[in-house]
Amino acid sequence: MPDYSFYVNEFLGEEIDGEEEFLRLGRKAEKYLESIIGGEFDKNDSECFDAVCAVAEAYKKYADRDGIASESADGYSVSYEKRAGTELYDAAKLYLPKRLLYRGI
Repeated sequence: MPDYSFYVNEFLGEEIDGEEEFLRLGRKAEKYLESIIGGEFDKNDSECFDAVCAVAEAYKKYADRDGIASESADGYSVSYEKRAGTELYDAAKLYLPKRLLYRGI
């Protein structure tokens, strides 16, 4: 799994504040990636580091917004964004090596 130093210096991430938060979100990201590829992946595979970072950021962004895209006070209107799963998958797909995404026979 990438560390916070990789996240900041190589991935150039800015959404996650601190090593402890990155570790927590990174573990969630790994579990999510395992769920979409249908098994474990090599945690030392540098090709997957960016995907872990991107999914961790997606978790952070979605949690910060509670899924809300916009709110209006007077008429009390709330618009929700696309589901978290879609945001997570989009982040993973962008960086995960295609060999891990393809489930064909």
